[in-house]
Amino acid sequence: MAKVRYKGKTYSTKRELAEALDINYDTLNMRMSRGLSLKAAIEFRPKSTVRYKKKNYNSYQHLIDELDLGLTVNQLQYRLKRCGGSLTKAIAYQVPKTEVVYEGYTYTSLKVLCDEMGLIYSTIKNRINRQGKSIEEAILMTLDGGERRPGPKPRAPKVMKKRGRPTKKVTAIKKKAAEKKRSVGRPKSTVKSKRGPGRPRKSA
Repeated sequence: MAKVRYKGKTYSTKRELAEALDINYDTLNMRMSRGLSLKAAIEFRPKSTVRYKKKNYNSYQHLIDELDLGLTVNQLQYRLKRCGGSLTKAIAYQVPKTEVVYEGYTYTSLKVLCDEMGLIYSTIKNRINRQGKSIEEAILMTLDGGERRPGPKPRAPKVMKKRGRPTKKVTAIKKKAAEKKRSVGRPKSTVKSKRGPGRPRKSA
């Protein structure tokens, strides 16, 4: 591969140059593929920079990586909205604890507490946030009012389907089976008929 020269120093490859200047190799290649020269690709700075404590960062992600904040870009932007756009306050922002203590027991969140006691979470939360009740008062109001989470819905009774009118074939089969059933058990007649074969029957 061709050697690369930058600011009077020669590098065996572009990758070696990128590593020496602490630049992402793929980013350097992408910038050069868009028509930038080697020098312009190395010295390129995005227009949207982030300034924090008198230092410029290329992006929020660059800021997060440099300061090792352990956040995602979405989390940082959410904090900025909560803190009125102040980057200093957003970085120092502490997520409120969600642990709840009730009757000496600690629960990881109010939702877990409601699930454990079979209470309606939205009702308890509404009474705490909107009505200004304490957790104990909100739960006591719920228990006194008999407002517990409903159990599983009862199953609807099964509706029997109406049977259609039987066909002629089915009727004939049933009739034949009934006749066969009646004939079973009858003793066969042992008395021979007096009438011989071909003898005419007496007329009335």
